[in-house]
Amino acid sequence: MAEIERLAQEVVNRWEKGDLAEAVRALSQHLESLKSERLACRHHIAAAEQLHCDEDVQVDDDATVSPTDDGCWVSAWLKVRDEDVQEPEHG
Repeated sequence: MAEIERLAQEVVNRWEKGDLAEAVRALSQHLESLKSERLACRHHIAAAEQLHCDEDVQVDDDATVSPTDDGCWVSAWLKVRDEDVQEPEHG
């Protein structure tokens, strides 16, 4: 996700300078790449939902993916309950 944040920040920076075209093209290309990867890994997303989802793990239909040589990484949401978080002790 850091790449999309960097590209979006570049659009904002160029907006202020009045030079948007190049930054918007780069952002558009990145978004198309994400869409293509998600489409190519759509069966992996469905498998991740079937194999791993429960009350503590959720996978979005439009999950971020990262193809590998032998499969695909699929982003997921992991629920962390408040009672499982230990507050740091102040000393």
